[in-house]
Amino acid sequence: MGVIRMVLAAGFLVLFLVLSMPYAFILWLVGKKNPEKSLKASYRLVSWGFGVIWKITGSPTTVEGIEKIPTDRAVVFTANHRSIFDIVLLVSLVPVPMGIIAKKSMRRAPLLNVWMNMLHCKYLDRSDIKEGLQVILSAIDEVKNGVSILVFPEGTRNKTDEPLLDFHAGSFKAATRPGAPVIPVTLTGTRQVFETHMPFVRPSVVTVTFGDPVETAELDRQGIKELPDRVRNEIMETYIRKTDKE
Repeated sequence: MGVIRMVLAAGFLVLFLVLSMPYAFILWLVGKKNPEKSLKASYRLVSWGFGVIWKITGSPTTVEGIEKIPTDRAVVFTANHRSIFDIVLLVSLVPVPMGIIAKKSMRRAPLLNVWMNMLHCKYLDRSDIKEGLQVILSAIDEVKNGVSILVFPEGTRNKTDEPLLDFHAGSFKAATRPGAPVIPVTLTGTRQVFETHMPFVRPSVVTVTFGDPVETAELDRQGIKELPDRVRNEIMETYIRKTDKE
């Protein structure tokens, strides 16, 4: 069954990307005059497509705290990262359009990169400090312009047995510079969907917990310095609590 789920998920993704290209072109044209309308329509379609892929995994999913997400201003979602399905799941759930700070190789993903660009995604090369700074500055501009951003402060997928890797403090500048709220996001069980038994896709009990928004505009210099550890500790505590229940 794991092979069938993998084939169905990959097949649907390819079909979705191919058939959606004319719509992407139309929305690109719409974006010339109405960027906000284009972004919302693009996000709705991609969210629907990723939602179908997530359903194909057959994973029972518990979502908590989604009502805490502000819908009237941009926020920065900071999540732990253990699976390629983390992005699929979060885009299918988050009710507001958001761009993603993704690894640089995603820029070359055929057709998928079209939609990623439509959603204002940014591509980060951790090995290039100068380019990394430009990506963060670009993300800051997006948040200032009202576009929410999803970041994975660990910088890469956690492939260890530790709950979390260290957080990169620079990831939080996308929130602290424009004074946007940070929403901690904790995912459990997503690694068991794919990474623990590649190339098979198998159902796993998954939880997604959205924490209370952390208002960065109210933080002083010390508060900003402590923010990465503060958010990491909250995600760590939630992750351990949720996994202990499984």
